[in-house]
Amino acid sequence: MGLFREALDDCRLQDLGVFGKPFTWWNKQADEFAVFERLDRGVASLEWMELMPHIGVSHMVSDKSDHVPINVTYMPNSGERRKRKKVSRFEDMWLTSPECEKVVRDAWTNATGLWNANDVLEKIKVCGKTLQGWDAREFGNITNKISKARKKMAVIDGCAPSPEMVQERKEVCEEIDKLLMLEESMWRQRSRVANMKQGDQNTKYFHMKATGRRKRNTIKGVRRENGEWVRGHEEITDAVIEYFTKLFTSISPHSMELAMQGLERRVTDEMNVTLSKPFD
Repeated sequence: MGLFREALDDCRLQDLGVFGKPFTWWNKQADEFAVFERLDRGVASLEWMELMPHIGVSHMVSDKSDHVPINVTYMPNSGERRKRKKVSRFEDMWLTSPECEKVVRDAWTNATGLWNANDVLEKIKVCGKTLQGWDAREFGNITNKISKARKKMAVIDGCAPSPEMVQERKEVCEEIDKLLMLEESMWRQRSRVANMKQGDQNTKYFHMKATGRRKRNTIKGVRRENGEWVRGHEEITDAVIEYFTKLFTSISPHSMELAMQGLERRVTDEMNVTLSKPFD
């Protein structure tokens, strides 16, 4: 399996995932001798996944072979884009700027006092907002900056090689290198790949990992208790609410005293009296 994963990485292929029955192979045995495995799977390149974002993989029924067929289906509802609340995260690339520490220190100092847990949470919130604003001013959209810098490079390459142009081209090259390092750091963080050194310029690889992880985390469908598969954001939401509402709804429990007898008592009467005193 390790060699198979290495082959997928070498070919830059990502697992398309699966919804429904997870296994593709069964040894046709029962009870403790039964073995289920997911030996067959659909894979694709990052480019293909970006062109076909609404693809889902399911397993069909096999009446003869011990392997089940794989069904690749167009699922428009599974890939529908919804407006999500932007996730605020600390970016590793911020640490490349010497101003980052000062921004955090100033935001923490200027926030409200430090009297309780709520004050700590408020300070963290203020720091987060301050860092987001500083990020927009200091770094901005890295991808757009790279695109603009490369367009500027193309204009310079079309001009006569004067000393001024040569110097400007050198400066633009240094700017692009810096931006590429920041972009790599950004995608490395999102891909959660930590076993590669900085400076490899594997931005596309990290982007592929992050995209694949996002696709694996996408809920394409859920099965209701009656066995029905539902897809689509609203249907999945209704099914989840229905399940947890039923799970956490009381069914008029009885004999609670009998059930409590089996639990070891951790709070003594003296401790209870102390805990019940008015807070001074």
